[in-house]
Amino acid sequence: FVGATYMRHGKVDVEHFVGAEMLNDPKTHEYAALIEVVQDDNPSHSAISPQRVVVTLKSGATHAIDLPFIYGHYEVPLTREEHLDKFFRCWGRAEGMVPANGQRLSDMVDGLETLADVSDLVAMMVPERARAAAE
Repeated sequence: FVGATYMRHGKVDVEHFVGAEMLNDPKTHEYAALIEVVQDDNPSHSAISPQRVVVTLKSGATHAIDLPFIYGHYEVPLTREEHLDKFFRCWGRAEGMVPANGQRLSDMVDGLETLADVSDLVAMMVPERARAAAE
């Protein structure tokens, strides 16, 4: 499903896993039927890397790429801008989070060395409903 989602949308993001429309998209499932996952000799069945991606064209020609690390791994890191973009997309999808607090949290992490109380950082990550119920 993940590979098919990428083929369908050119990216894989939180919104692709929310709602019946996305999860039941016929074109995504059509692409998924073309994908075969083959377990390699990695002892961890949940390992994300290394990966080898092989594409076989209708002509029979094949193209392969070996990926020792997934994008975002510390060996192949995202840029700061990509990290922030991903953070804000995820923050925006998190239920109960105040949109403006995402920027406040980002600013607090940037100033972590001078943060007076790290519990302020943790408090920013508690959904508003849970925080209100605890008070």
